[in-house]
Amino acid sequence: MYKKKSLIEPFNIQLFTFSDKVSKEELNIFKNDLNSLFTSKQPFYIIFDMAALKSFDISIFMTMTKHIYRNKVAVKEFMKASSIIVSPGIAPLIKIALKFNTPLAPNLISSSIENGIEFLLSINNQLENI
Repeated sequence: MYKKKSLIEPFNIQLFTFSDKVSKEELNIFKNDLNSLFTSKQPFYIIFDMAALKSFDISIFMTMTKHIYRNKVAVKEFMKASSIIVSPGIAPLIKIALKFNTPLAPNLISSSIENGIEFLLSINNQLENI
């Protein structure tokens, strides 16, 4: 299952939640949601919450990263940072996958959504003080 939620305060955080099993149709909805962020031309931060996936399918993650890389220019301009929330056993797989597609913005991999939010807050504070 896939859901998107916007957390506008204190700044534009987009929460993409993946749980149970993710279908190809839901993956296409995710791509469309991401594209709409790019076309809005507003800075944003993303949390990819995959902690509730029943089983981790690396091909879904790679499809997501390929889509992000296809939009490299927009990502570098508008996505300020991201957090990837996964179960502790999945984190090493994500780190390996990101060796092949290095993040285009500051990124944290964590098993805690609280840590992910704190990371985005710290990046936002750094950017505001530049």
